[in-house]
Amino acid sequence: MLDSIGRAILVSTVVALFVEALLRLWRVEQGAARVQMRAASILCGALLPVLFADVAPFRLEDRFVERFAVFAGHRWNLLDPAGFGLARLATVVLAVVSLAFLLFDLVPTVLDAADRRRAPAAKCRQDDQLLRDTQALASEAGMRAPSVCFTDDTVPVLLCRGLVHPRLLVSAGALALLDAVERRAALAHELVHVRRRDPLIGWGLLLVRSLCWFSPALQVQARALASDLERRADDEAAATSGGSAALASAILRLHRSTSVLGDGAGPSPWPPRLGKVLRRARAAGLERRCRRLVQPAATVPPPSPIHLLAAIGASVGLAFLVI
Repeated sequence: MLDSIGRAILVSTVVALFVEALLRLWRVEQGAARVQMRAASILCGALLPVLFADVAPFRLEDRFVERFAVFAGHRWNLLDPAGFGLARLATVVLAVVSLAFLLFDLVPTVLDAADRRRAPAAKCRQDDQLLRDTQALASEAGMRAPSVCFTDDTVPVLLCRGLVHPRLLVSAGALALLDAVERRAALAHELVHVRRRDPLIGWGLLLVRSLCWFSPALQVQARALASDLERRADDEAAATSGGSAALASAILRLHRSTSVLGDGAGPSPWPPRLGKVLRRARAAGLERRCRRLVQPAATVPPPSPIHLLAAIGASVGLAFLVI
């Protein structure tokens, strides 16, 4: 079992590094293209070890290893500190690190979901202007307008929620905070999440991460994919609403006005010092995201479907030769 986990870690790491190299080599900046390539990386890293074990068990034979393998991780067991084998020791260490990384994201997500289930249902009411804006943006994007829950909460909230039937949740605090152009851009961003079913993708990623809890590379790739989902929503919202600067302004306003993300007040599952570091890291990430919206880099054509298929094929071929 430990050797199988070690091979899975090795395959997912090789695939992740290869795809990351392609993203940099091809200078892929578009959110949609990055989502496709990282999703392919995660699926390959999760499925190929199982597929290879079923259809190509001969890869583990000495003859194949000697003649074709690019890298054979099990050979590191010839070095055996404490009689355990270096490869097995590395597998244990990496699996523990990967599990900690998973729990780091899983615990707050589960606690937040549990808090929402215990909390009384939000009392929704209608805001005519909000409905008109939502319907107009949905029409421009060629989608059906989702349901909108408008609440009297003074805390700024503007997000997409729901797996099967995503809807928009908007508070009076958010409408008071944003001007008309910022509100339009922020709504367009959330409508992209609705159209793309990003909440469902997010929970699917969490499921894959839980099944592959031992793979640090897959955990890192899944987190990067979650960021790319936001990048894709930014790109498409800026294109439909025509306001990349307004979207950046709305993101910063909502971030800075939310107490949990801003000054650190509110519940947190982490110790205060760690929570402070995490808030600073999140703030820095949001500032980079907004800077990209305001100061876009030189446009490079996104990779074509042929590029994507070639990347997947090369990833499979490379992983096949790594034991």
